[in-house]
Amino acid sequence: MSTASTPPGMVFQRGVPDDWVKIAHMVADTWGHGDYIDEAIWRTWAADSTAYLITAVMEDGKIVGFVRLATLGPAEWWLEGLRTDPQYQGQGIGQALLTHIIEISRQDAMGILRFFTNSTNEVMPNLAKKLGFMHSMSYAPMQITAQPADYRNFKMLQSSNLGMAYAHLRRSPMYRVNHFVEHQCTAYYLTKERLGEYLGDPGVQVLGWRQFDQLHGLAILMPDSYQEGGTITLAYLDAPDDTTLRAMLDALRGLAVKQDCQRVTWKVPLGIGLDRLLLTTALEKLWDGELWLYELPLRH
Repeated sequence: MSTASTPPGMVFQRGVPDDWVKIAHMVADTWGHGDYIDEAIWRTWAADSTAYLITAVMEDGKIVGFVRLATLGPAEWWLEGLRTDPQYQGQGIGQALLTHIIEISRQDAMGILRFFTNSTNEVMPNLAKKLGFMHSMSYAPMQITAQPADYRNFKMLQSSNLGMAYAHLRRSPMYRVNHFVEHQCTAYYLTKERLGEYLGDPGVQVLGWRQFDQLHGLAILMPDSYQEGGTITLAYLDAPDDTTLRAMLDALRGLAVKQDCQRVTWKVPLGIGLDRLLLTTALEKLWDGELWLYELPLRH
């Protein structure tokens, strides 16, 4: 299948596990030190019947690009892994892949299509705007070293606490401006159903911050295969004020010590009143640039 914007001689095909040998060179040096897309991830993607892994293929069978479209939940779609062969960059292949995947989305789905890109990427923001995406959120990738501290205000929440935890979020000013849990560079919209899934997942730690004998804050800690060992990954943090938020960060440093971790990482949402934390706490940059979240409403 091809589209009007497809470069001559190129068609789109579903990716298969054995395509790895044809695309491995595209991810060998993506950021100067490789890519999170390795053979295991490629084969997992290719075997996932709930997602679309689309390759751009020339007449001679050479794969010159690929992209993945995944469903995260009802009306929630995620775009990731857009890569083009370095020898074919600048020929419109990335735009053709995105245009094709948007067409697939609109045929099969309603809702919102989202993706992350690094602010240092000079191509994707312009391409996103051209295709109708809106820049909706920005995140600063940060880390803070482990340090002994009292973490006893944190209490592990259980599935039976769902009603209390979600009622807290519904009242939270922070939740009103940031609904996203960030995990392995994917943004998950935090619904009551998803919070319930996290509470029931033994690999996820949903921690309530108790103050004055009431639930006063919430932290969601995720396992992260992309991070080095010895890291606590803070996927979501909710606090009613700066003082509580700083206390929760300090407590997480203490929890990291208890769990034999060296650091806590957090993609700090920007533009919602947390920016000053970057200057007044021990948070340090994890890597250059910011994560920019883009959204596109899907309509038939």
